[in-house]
Amino acid sequence: MLWSGSTSANHNLTEFSTQICDIRALIYKSQRVILHVPAKADLRELEKLQLALSLLKAQHKEAYSAIQTVIKDYRSMGYKNICKLLLEEVTPEDLKKD
Repeated sequence: MLWSGSTSANHNLTEFSTQICDIRALIYKSQRVILHVPAKADLRELEKLQLALSLLKAQHKEAYSAIQTVIKDYRSMGYKNICKLLLEEVTPEDLKKD
């Protein structure tokens, strides 16, 4: 039986607390990791998209940068949801209905 005055109990509690913190850190990191999933689109289509984005960035640097910031800040909500809102296809209420 462990009690508060036990050196062994204090050591076990400290070790357990450390493990809990490590697990929390791993969970936090896993939520931040963006997994690379190969695109379904054809390589040529992806290259066209990249060119269109490059041209847009060259023409509207400040707006492009602002949109990048919004996407980065809210990426945890999902790129698909961000795009639907950006394109004004849905409202936040519509997204919550699904």
